[in-house]
Amino acid sequence: MFEVYVPYTSANLGPGFDCIGLALSVEARMSVEWQEKEVSWSGCAPEYQNDNHLLLKAYHLGMETIGLPRRGLILDFLSMPPIARGLGSSAVCIVAGLMIAREAAREAGKEMDMELMVRLATQMEGHPDNVAPALMGGCILSLMAETEIVIQEISVHETIGLMALIPPFELSTEISREVIPEVVPHKQAVYNVGRGMLLTQALASGDMDKLSIALEDRLHEPYRFPLIDGAVAIREEMELLGAVRTVISGAGPTLLVVYEKGTGFEEKAETWMSQHFHNWKVFPWAVQTHGAWIKN
Repeated sequence: MFEVYVPYTSANLGPGFDCIGLALSVEARMSVEWQEKEVSWSGCAPEYQNDNHLLLKAYHLGMETIGLPRRGLILDFLSMPPIARGLGSSAVCIVAGLMIAREAAREAGKEMDMELMVRLATQMEGHPDNVAPALMGGCILSLMAETEIVIQEISVHETIGLMALIPPFELSTEISREVIPEVVPHKQAVYNVGRGMLLTQALASGDMDKLSIALEDRLHEPYRFPLIDGAVAIREEMELLGAVRTVISGAGPTLLVVYEKGTGFEEKAETWMSQHFHNWKVFPWAVQTHGAWIKN
């Protein structure tokens, strides 16, 4: 038996739409045992217990890629991110499946390196912004350059704090993407290009004034915020309480509040949320410096 750990992720960070993602300091955890052929499930909703589960599809892809026969699995989902909340639930499943295949490869004396893992995960997910930080940890800039996946790690200054605000409702990625226009004005694109470039430097330096500007977005957030009930009011209040900025985590509906540590913001934000949005969950998290791993 072994356990697989995969960090939750948050993608976009404002102007880094489909390009920037970071691993969060909370992990999904699965217990895995080998068996002859079949798959046994525990801790997973019955409607997902089939071959279409992303974990199984990723596991099968990994085994086929390295040329090993499929083995049966006893899966126990001990802790998982909420579905359709913008915290990388699909990436977690894909990466976990590939990690299981990687463990099988290790036992067989074969290797699955990080480049292959990222490529396979991106093949399944469609883009690397969530799977890359889930595999590698940290804050990752990733993009597709023809057939190549380009990865660049971004430093995040130790003074930058992150707080996830998770609502009690889902928002599907499909709906969240449908509201984004296919064409935007040139001026709007330039607005985001400049802020995206500034974002990488502001994250590394911890310059809160520059970070506040760098987290502004006009490509997706203006269209998505209205889909999240209460999000506009929360964003306004968080900034009144001292947040650097509040962005949408992934496709939403979770909000990610960026703030400066040591200012007392956490306590004020948690108190206000408990008074006005008590059914939302509040988690002061950080950037996870390591990616997915296995405990034997």
